[in-house]
Amino acid sequence: MDELLQSIIDKRFDKNNFKSLAINYKELLSLPLDEYTVHSLVELDSSNLIDDFFEKYYKYFLDKQFVRDFILKHFSHGISSQLVAEHLNDNRQCTSLLIEALPDNYNEIYTSIEHNFDSQHRLKLLQLTLSLVSQQPIHSHHLIHSELFQLILISSLIDLDSSIISLINCILSILLPKYPQLLSNYVPTFLALVGRTLVWKRRKNDFIQNEILSGLSSSSSSSYNLTVKPTKLSQIVNQTAYTPSTTPLFTFLYGIFPSNTLAFLRSPIDYLQSYNFDNP
Repeated sequence: MDELLQSIIDKRFDKNNFKSLAINYKELLSLPLDEYTVHSLVELDSSNLIDDFFEKYYKYFLDKQFVRDFILKHFSHGISSQLVAEHLNDNRQCTSLLIEALPDNYNEIYTSIEHNFDSQHRLKLLQLTLSLVSQQPIHSHHLIHSELFQLILISSLIDLDSSIISLINCILSILLPKYPQLLSNYVPTFLALVGRTLVWKRRKNDFIQNEILSGLSSSSSSSYNLTVKPTKLSQIVNQTAYTPSTTPLFTFLYGIFPSNTLAFLRSPIDYLQSYNFDNP
């Protein structure tokens, strides 16, 4: 084992010399951080401790195709969690790898986003989600079946950040025309979101559908409790740079579900209350 370590340090590694060696992969974590080390670890097929090797070595060399290919081949929930964490630190290589990995690993990726979907990280995670559904549109329906989607819907009803609401509008505007049947049960929620934006500046429109929230909690292992950053009303109004637009979402709703949309336009409050939304 010492000979293996030294051969990598001295940059004279040849995997053929160590085929019969029982490798203690944990000892390899003491190697120096450089491209030669990373290439040697990939050659040794260090998938046994891939989460540890990713944290110490691989994440720094995601611009190398051989590293990306190795990560994609041995993708795991642990890798997904670390990539999402690195996305939150503005690591663009990790973001692009998440997008590339989505078709075969959507469950791990959406679960990792869901687990970090708090008020501190929500904006960046919605940016990531938008990138996933827009750059991998053929696989975007998997989001609808995820617990993350339920969190996004709740966020659309309670969040006060116009950037967050705008991102959610973009995500829904991508999904709705592609999968109207899958999303038909959520039309009242989408119209509630439209209602929020219509009176955005007044901030008297936090429609919450108690029935949906309680149903989600009882039907899933996730509690779906989202927090909103504590901010005074005056600060919210002053800090919000713009009113989010729901024009694309509304256009699709009117085109695909005209009866619901017209009922909402005739009497928004009555329509929303008929679906158990509260209107404070």
